[in-house]
Amino acid sequence: VDPAPRPHETLGTNGVHWDDVTDVLVTHVHEDHMGGLTACLARVRDQGRRLSLWTTRSSFDVLLARLAHPVPDLLSLVELHEVVPGQPAVMGELRWEFRLNHHNLPSGALGIKACWRGRCAGISGDTKYDEEIIRRLRRPELEAAWFQECQLLFHEVDLVRPNSVHSYYV
Repeated sequence: VDPAPRPHETLGTNGVHWDDVTDVLVTHVHEDHMGGLTACLARVRDQGRRLSLWTTRSSFDVLLARLAHPVPDLLSLVELHEVVPGQPAVMGELRWEFRLNHHNLPSGALGIKACWRGRCAGISGDTKYDEEIIRRLRRPELEAAWFQECQLLFHEVDLVRPNSVHSYYV
């Protein structure tokens, strides 16, 4: 999920060889969430294989435009699995659920839940958790209850700017 810059180092630190990575999910197209994608694509190109890329159609269209120069053969390197918020996706025994977060990016940012063998983890993604905003937007999928079945939740916070587009840690 959201390949960091220098993915081989990040994965290696966690005991995973990046040749074992077959699928990448990009929640949105900010650099801190897709900075390692070009390295992943170069790796699959060198190996003569393709990468399964999971993202929304709007994020994929932005990726196509942004990566047109550094990765002109992008379409031949990936198999797109279009993520649709509100529609689950299955990857083997892993079941994904997606929501479109409240974020200032026109192409959107995803929040995700991944469930496997009765256990679930959530990634809130780039969003501003603010109950007043959620009430005004009338979007119940943005409420904390969306993650209630998760035993583990990763929630990105901004430690410095209380008025940013991300949740602020108090």
